[in-house]
Amino acid sequence: MGLLRLFLILLWAPIVALIALVVVVWLCRGMQALWRIGPGQPRDAREAVWPQAVAAVAATAAMGGAVLTFPDEAGLRHGIDKLLGYRSTHIMLALRQDDAATQQALVDALHPFMAISGRNIRYRVVSRHGSHSQIEEVPSYYRFQDKAMAIAAGGSVGGDRLAAVQAGFEALARFPTVDAVPASVPATLRIGHAELAVEMLPRTAQLQLVDDGGIPGWGPIQPTSSSGRCHLEMQALFPSSAFRMLFMGGGATSGEVELQPAKALRDTRYRLAGLALVPGERGRMVKELATDRTRIYGVLRLLPPGLRAGTMDCDLALPRLADPALVAASMLAAFPALDGRISGIRVDRDARFSPWWQWRGWTAVPPQGRAEAGRGACELEERRSSQAKLALVKADCLRSGERQTDVCEPLRERADWIETERAHCEGRAKRP
Repeated sequence: MGLLRLFLILLWAPIVALIALVVVVWLCRGMQALWRIGPGQPRDAREAVWPQAVAAVAATAAMGGAVLTFPDEAGLRHGIDKLLGYRSTHIMLALRQDDAATQQALVDALHPFMAISGRNIRYRVVSRHGSHSQIEEVPSYYRFQDKAMAIAAGGSVGGDRLAAVQAGFEALARFPTVDAVPASVPATLRIGHAELAVEMLPRTAQLQLVDDGGIPGWGPIQPTSSSGRCHLEMQALFPSSAFRMLFMGGGATSGEVELQPAKALRDTRYRLAGLALVPGERGRMVKELATDRTRIYGVLRLLPPGLRAGTMDCDLALPRLADPALVAASMLAAFPALDGRISGIRVDRDARFSPWWQWRGWTAVPPQGRAEAGRGACELEERRSSQAKLALVKADCLRSGERQTDVCEPLRERADWIETERAHCEGRAKRP
């Protein structure tokens, strides 16, 4: 890249100087023509020379300016990407209505996601005086056209970020309004040999994917499937006699919840990962039902069917395995303005984009220091697949025989699962 930049500077600077020379000479000749008092008046030798002198100074200044303002290696890489096009994740959201309120609601909801979907171009410069990194930000773009919102990310968005967004809007397409999700469903809570009748509140469902970062407003993301940090939370109404169980039950990790069949809900049986009280207002320890003080609110941490702790990555698996109705409820709880506005979503993880050659109307969303997109569509899956295989090697699990079966079996299951995810990403297998 350094030699290419030098070649372009040597090519560009003389062109700029030549253009400046021609323009200044032409302007000076025009000024001479205006200043002459009349035709046929004798011309001074200095009058014939000064336009060339001014033009030479201007050309030298233009050449110096072209060299000094020429983009660095990172900026040059960005310019080449704009010229040739770069890999980008494209998202197309079909809208039920295309008005100003819908557009604003979508921009507000998706702005954090679009910001982290930008990409940083980094170029490290090393010299005898030290080293430094040149950084150029590639923003995401969006536009509204033909009753749809189109998003072109600044690079290829990782599956960990894309899974929650795709699953959320697919759920909203099926359950566009909060009224499409049941307000309450009777259920039975079983812990050990004890059973308790409760009333689940599906509209309070939230996906909990926890780590030290994430998409603001969407909930953070964690690539581990520990049941304590990767679960579906849903509030429920308990009898007041369950206060002690809720107060002491934060560490409950065994049990199940069985919901009675409801029209909109797909899943009826969940594993229990924990439960707790819902705090009341004004510092009260527990929230009570306003119309019946004998009933209190609790929150249950649930694991959807098919989620295998220790094998699956939470950020990829939980949004896909959770009941779509509950995912829609979680989305509408976070973004009430999206109620009744989404009719579909289409995602292309490996498209190409150039803001120079696309139709007009695109609005840029700068990364603002949070760019996470990469250059390859399946970098996340490839990296995690390599890590899973490396874990097998470190545990000495590739030899045949009965070598640490209790250690190797979970590692093999995880390696197989992430390899399947990689195959789905690369298009070598279709998701069921």
